[in-house]
Formats: sequence, C-alpha cells, structure tokens
Amino acid sequence: MTRSPDPHFVRLATIEYFAAAAVFGWGLWLLVWGSDSAISSAAFAYLRASVEGWGFGPAWRVLGLLGMASGVLYAIAVKINGAGMMWTPIVRGTTCVGAVIFYANLVYSIMQVQPSSTGVYSYATISVFYACLFVANLDRFAVSLVLIWERLRGLDT
Repeated sequence: MTRSPDPHFVRLATIEYFAAAAVFGWGLWLLVWGSDSAISSAAFAYLRASVEGWGFGPAWRVLGLLGMASGVLYAIAVKINGAGMMWTPIVRGTTCVGAVIFYANLVYSIMQVQPSSTGVYSYATISVFYACLFVANLDRFAVSLVLIWERLRGLDT
C-alpha cells in the first residue's frame, strides 16, 4: 500500500523519505560547492573547527559525505522497514539522533556569530523535525531491541 488508509493523513514513511532526501541533499550541497563556498562563512567557524579536529579531512568534505551516507542509509532502512526489523529501526533512530545533533550544532555555531540570524530558527526547526521523527519511531526501536535481546538470550541458553 503506497497511500495512507485515511486520505487526510500522510504515511510516516513518506515523511521519512523526505527527511532522508533532505539530509542527503545537504551533504550533496556541501560537496558540490566545496571548500570555497560551503560552510565558509564566519557563522560556521565553530562547526568547522570541531569537525576538522576529528582528523578526517576538511569539514565540508566530512560533513558532505556524512550527510549523503546518512540520507542513503535512512532511505534504505525506510524502504526495507519490517523485513529488517532487527536493524532498520536502529538505523532510523541513529540517523534521526545524528541529524538532531548535527543541526543543533549548526544552530550553536551560527548563534556564536549572529544569534538573530534566520539560520538559527531554520536549523533549530529542522532539528526539532528530526527529533519528532525519532519519537515517532520509538515503538519500532523498542520492538527491535526486544528482538535483539531475545536472540541474544537464545544464544546464551
């Protein structure tokens, strides 16, 4: 079934595909524009410094690849859904938590330079959006943990 049984509502998976595409698109945006433009403004200085401290390369490349990988994994987990019940909710939850942390760091970075920027509001709203998706998937996440626990318990006996 591709549509919601109630025409007044949208399926959660549809919203999750949008979320996956959004984080993938952000990563692609960083990689396309590269070091000269992507996250080069003073507002992103805190974010650049913290990511470059990881030692994996320039911040725009690291964040771009992480965004794209996160979007792809999230979309795959949504597509597979119940067939991979042991791992897909964990990927969905981890991706949402990662997005919340990422966008919250963007907010913090921009606030250091210009707290009145619309970027503060925009990225904070996106962060809340991903937090809502995480909460919407908590039931799946809990079932996944129970299945993993039961499998581990079965191996111990």
